[in-house]
Amino acid sequence: MSPQPEGWKQNSLDRIGMQQAVSGADFLEQWVRDHPRPCWGISSDLARSEETLAIANAILGGLEIVPPLRDLRAYEFSQETPAQYELRSERAFHEVFKMANDKGNIPLIVAHRSTTAFLEKTTPLLKGESWKPDYRNYSLLLEGGVLGITDRGLVPLFLAIADNWTARA
Repeated sequence: MSPQPEGWKQNSLDRIGMQQAVSGADFLEQWVRDHPRPCWGISSDLARSEETLAIANAILGGLEIVPPLRDLRAYEFSQETPAQYELRSERAFHEVFKMANDKGNIPLIVAHRSTTAFLEKTTPLLKGESWKPDYRNYSLLLEGGVLGITDRGLVPLFLAIADNWTARA
């Protein structure tokens, strides 16, 4: 994770980002012991997202990795308005849901902080509250990353804090 918005920059994960990806994947590996296990994975086409998915797959194992989806990219304030970003994200999730229906199993979606903010706005996670996030700033308050579609709906898994899981030695 970077303290600054990275938008569409093809930045790779730094050391901290790799540690966060491993911690998130460790949490996910423990979480799926009692919940439905994802069968395939998809990410945006940004390097840091693809690398996070590869780390998750190395720990989980057995995911079919499908080609990255450009529309899952992070918000880029210099290229689009928040409304354009929301339409693009909505399009991306419709495509992912269609793939999930076609495949008949559960995907693991690796995305970005702005995606987490978008999902917070558009899903029942806010319990009916109205929120108009500034994807450039407010999304920095939310951890980006691993999202699962389960029989219970979308599950943001990178929101876990360190003492919610046992880190790998």
